[in-house]
Amino acid sequence: MNIFVKMFDDRLVVDSPGQFPPPVTPQNIYDMQHSRNPSLTEALHYLGYTKVANEGVRRMRDTMLQLSLPAPEFSHSQTEVGGAKVRVVLRNNITARKVWVDADVASIIGAAIADSLSVSEKQVLNYVAVHGTINISQTQRLTGHAQLTSIKLLKALEQKGILTYVRRKGLKTDVKAHYTLRAKMDPTRAGEKSTPQN
Repeated sequence: MNIFVKMFDDRLVVDSPGQFPPPVTPQNIYDMQHSRNPSLTEALHYLGYTKVANEGVRRMRDTMLQLSLPAPEFSHSQTEVGGAKVRVVLRNNITARKVWVDADVASIIGAAIADSLSVSEKQVLNYVAVHGTINISQTQRLTGHAQLTSIKLLKALEQKGILTYVRRKGLKTDVKAHYTLRAKMDPTRAGEKSTPQN
């Protein structure tokens, strides 16, 4: 069965199939250790891939706490469809993270311009500040706007001199076309600016 990693603005969620090996529970996971495969665990330790038994979850907790973040949240559940699964949730400080991203955008485009942007425009620029680029499909998912509205939104930011449209030369339609912050635009790609097609 697959392990699922889900990323949200305020948390990272990992769902792993199976149950906690007895006697480990969400309540005693930091103090109790039980290997599903002791031979494999011993081999990994011998080869230097692991340090000591049960050090992984403790290191996760200690690192989170050192960063002033909540300790990992462990839980387990039993469903009729998917069977048993163990879940761990790693939360970030979404308030501090958003302030940092907004400040990062303002430092790039200027505080006055940043304050004049709409909510959707700020969403797009925050996304670009974190990921480096954005395309029309990502804008649709991010803002919830239809394709035409998303295109207009991106073109408006381009016309304001904030974003630059980038596509590969010689292609009328480029599925890899995207927008990037003009301040971070590679000068060698300046000639690739064109009208979006995707």
